[in-house]
Amino acid sequence: MADSGSGMQCSLVERYLRRNTSLRLPTRRWMQLLLLLCIVPLYSFGQWRSFPSIHSEQDRFFQRWQFSSEAAWDSLQGWHASEALSAIHRFRRTPSRLRVMGWHPYWMGTRYKQYRYELLHTVAYFSYAVDPQTGSYKTIRQWKTTDLVPIAHQYGTRVVLCVTNFGSDANRQLLTNPQAKQVLIDSLIALVKLRNADGVNIDFELIPYPWLRDSLTAFLRQLADRFHQEIPGSEVSIALPAVDWYDVFDVAAYNDFLDYCVMMGYEYHWTGSAYAGPVAPLSCGTTWSSWCVDRSVSAYLAKGLRPEKLWLGVPYYGREWPVADTIPPAKATGSGTAYTYEQIVKHRLKEASWHWDESSMTPYYNRPAQLQGWYDDTMSLRLKYRYAQQRRLGGIGIWALGYDGDRPELWELLRETTTTAASESSRVSTGWHYLRLPDRILLYPPAPAALPVEVEVYTMLGQRIAQSRVAGQQPVVIPLPSATAQPIYLRIRTGNRSTTLVIVP
Repeated sequence: MADSGSGMQCSLVERYLRRNTSLRLPTRRWMQLLLLLCIVPLYSFGQWRSFPSIHSEQDRFFQRWQFSSEAAWDSLQGWHASEALSAIHRFRRTPSRLRVMGWHPYWMGTRYKQYRYELLHTVAYFSYAVDPQTGSYKTIRQWKTTDLVPIAHQYGTRVVLCVTNFGSDANRQLLTNPQAKQVLIDSLIALVKLRNADGVNIDFELIPYPWLRDSLTAFLRQLADRFHQEIPGSEVSIALPAVDWYDVFDVAAYNDFLDYCVMMGYEYHWTGSAYAGPVAPLSCGTTWSSWCVDRSVSAYLAKGLRPEKLWLGVPYYGREWPVADTIPPAKATGSGTAYTYEQIVKHRLKEASWHWDESSMTPYYNRPAQLQGWYDDTMSLRLKYRYAQQRRLGGIGIWALGYDGDRPELWELLRETTTTAASESSRVSTGWHYLRLPDRILLYPPAPAALPVEVEVYTMLGQRIAQSRVAGQQPVVIPLPSATAQPIYLRIRTGNRSTTLVIVP
């Protein structure tokens, strides 16, 4: 498959080629190279079972640069370490209601100096790239020297080494080779001990062989047993696909020896999707595929994985497609380009019309030239975090840390929804207040409403259960159906402005 381009990747190629005068490429030539690197072949829905994930897609792209230092990655990203050093937080760690882990990709350089560690339970350094023939590594990038480990430890955050093996052939070679598996385990133990780190996160993707199920389970058990014995208190986790098409992951058995499993709850629409659509639909609704975050979570729980062992992975990125029209579901006329959350908010939303998709409970936007993008924002991520709490999941995972750049709102959302620092009172950041009673909600606007107030009440899975429209009254009284005990969210409109509140029982 050709390499997948993303907005971040394409902009980095352009910056690198312009800076590196030693390449001495004429303008026409480097533009041709840029276009080549950013073009991806289309895939149909039927090929979803074998498409590369965003992890593999972006790792493959950045393999082009064999930088030996984090400073070189900083330079490629246009990120200055001196800026980062002054940005290290000094917040106190607070008790967590929902644990948070995130992947730090090597190409993000020293962005880890800007992370809010008091909100993070674990950071996974991405990655140890497995040589499937030997079990040793092709590369571990800057694992031996990165300051991520001591900085995270300073704030009580764990650091694990992510272990990647991408592709059906690579996984078949590794999992059928006892010697390579032993070498891999020995190597991981040594590298984690070298940095005084806290464990490993396994990210083996595309294993379309049901007959490898037992081999994978035995390997994970042996790996976890070795780590827990030789590094007491260490953690061993695995990244699970949104859909286990081939029943390769024996999640019921994982309860006994893995610390947790992070379900990658994204890529439901990918670079080669036939239609533009939500990257991480919380609910399936009636518009999209029969698979969504809710169904994926339910499927793993139905297979016997305990809720506290399952963590929900969420995207800090989105995708944008050229489309035939702008009304969902819009047929894609080309491949989807990945953009980080920061890129979307700072650049892609300019000159765009923003919309909310009730079916998937995610936002999308339409840009000129027939472009449609889907991503997750504070509204949709808040719903996912509340959903994880409602299902009593153990935590959430983020792909990827640093993709929000210097924007604070996603960190603040984590503080509000995953820790006990933010009280679950009726006070909310939008200025609206509420009082939830058994049969109704009293909603108080931040100021007397000059315009009519329209309120719709939805369950966490998108079912509308109540609505109310009043003309400037205080408070707004919203009757509720009897026995509405689950978390709900409110869509509030005043004039052409709208906001969303999530209310827990």
